[in-house]
Amino acid sequence: MANHKPSLLFLQCRNLGDAIISTSVINSLGKSEIYSVIDVFTRPTFKRIFENNPFVGNVYYSHFPMGTKKDFFFRDGLRLWKEVKLIRNMGYDRCLNIVGDFRENILGRLCSPQENITIEWAPGHPFRSLIRTGANEFIDSSIKIPADIFNIYDCMDIISSALGNGNLEGSRIYLDDWGTTKEKSHGLIGIHPIASVPCKMWPIKKWLALINELNDSGWGIWIFGAAEEREFLENTLSEVLKEGINSLHTNNLDDFFIRLSQVDLLIGLDSFSVHAAHACGVPSIMICGPSDYRIWHPPTAVVVTGKEKCPHYPCHSKPKCNQIDSEFPCMTSIRIKDILSAVETILKDENLIKSS
Repeated sequence: MANHKPSLLFLQCRNLGDAIISTSVINSLGKSEIYSVIDVFTRPTFKRIFENNPFVGNVYYSHFPMGTKKDFFFRDGLRLWKEVKLIRNMGYDRCLNIVGDFRENILGRLCSPQENITIEWAPGHPFRSLIRTGANEFIDSSIKIPADIFNIYDCMDIISSALGNGNLEGSRIYLDDWGTTKEKSHGLIGIHPIASVPCKMWPIKKWLALINELNDSGWGIWIFGAAEEREFLENTLSEVLKEGINSLHTNNLDDFFIRLSQVDLLIGLDSFSVHAAHACGVPSIMICGPSDYRIWHPPTAVVVTGKEKCPHYPCHSKPKCNQIDSEFPCMTSIRIKDILSAVETILKDENLIKSS
């Protein structure tokens, strides 16, 4: 009798950047051909990240009481339980969460797999500051992450190796199925100036000066944001929105991924956009203040940080500096020339330096 290939349910209940990063695990496990099916349980707004992935079968979705923006109300609890009941009826062999938080541990058990798998971060690992461990009684097995492996991308490789056969793949957004090309429009730099919390924001006046500097060097700018951020971006960046040179793009996630794949470089904050750039094969600059950049920087990103200007670094976006909103020293201390230097370094390596 042929060997039984187990089915796998993959939990991704956190933030958009986490979802993009986690595609590396799905891609690696899919390439391993060990699993009969890999299905995903995630948030409604993340469906597009997974549903075009050739290694993903079903995509279940609900809101969850975890992540930066929980937005979890009574009706969301009903929806969550409805999806959990559907999943329970599928009878998965394995359920994997790559966070190790007690909430994912419990949710995994509620999905009733034969084996509920979590992540065990070594004592002293900086990722433990970002989660609430516990509920280990609901776990059947765990994958251990050593204390000296900081970067989340390296951690994804450890997880993939533990559950697959060593076919390690990177994160990827599958654009081809959308009927688009990945040809770059050389001469464009993407800017994503918005983050989920104020302490991750770089001052708007510095963004304006940076855009002007890049324009003077011959670069056009595509400014990215969410639909609900359009009015704010139009008002604050109006002086650099020049027809034929710089433009604002706040359409849906599909459009963002497509346009992102066409720029030469993305300059973003500690947010999902730099992880999306890595998944789309685009180099990036990550402007990072309060977070531990050792955890979050993508392999193809250059990190610019003002960590040395704050004795409380890293605060993991829970400021201890007692500064008013938008005046966090780890961000305000980052200079325009630091960003321009990083731009020059990346684009020189890409042989795309523009002459003034």
